[in-house]
Amino acid sequence: MAFLDQDHGWQVSDCTAGGLKCCLMLSTMPLEVVGEKMDPERLYDSVNILLSLQSQNGGLSAWEPAGAPSWLELLNPIEFFADIVIEHQYAECTGSAVQALILFNKLYPEHRKKEIATFMEKATKFLEDTQYPNGGWCIPYNNPLLYKTSQLQFVSFTDYSLGLIVQIKVILKPPSVE
Repeated sequence: MAFLDQDHGWQVSDCTAGGLKCCLMLSTMPLEVVGEKMDPERLYDSVNILLSLQSQNGGLSAWEPAGAPSWLELLNPIEFFADIVIEHQYAECTGSAVQALILFNKLYPEHRKKEIATFMEKATKFLEDTQYPNGGWCIPYNNPLLYKTSQLQFVSFTDYSLGLIVQIKVILKPPSVE
């Protein structure tokens, strides 16, 4: 899914995950409430996009798998925009994809089972590896101004990330891929 339509033709990981999750939730509702269900092939397309966007370290970026060398950031011509030259992985994008794939896996347990299990293992490792020393995600703990003004977001996203890890490790118990 590319934002609300395909005019620009670029997929976005967290938008795709959010759209997939929404379509899956609607598919569990009565036909007379939501109308005709979406063709499963479209859902599979979304899953394929999410699986294809995972980087080697398990995280997801917004547009494409991250993999360019970090020294390319030195080519950034705009000083006040940091980290814009190459793709980076984000806990938000990874978490959105994990949530969507957890629900997808419950409703379509046989579709790309092994690939989804591998995705979940790598995503969990990424979320654990990117946790800040203060216990949270997203907010740099060494920036006092940002930390003070973003407490609600910090607590909310930390809770969200921990919930995802629990879902993956405890509730789902994905099969080991060896």
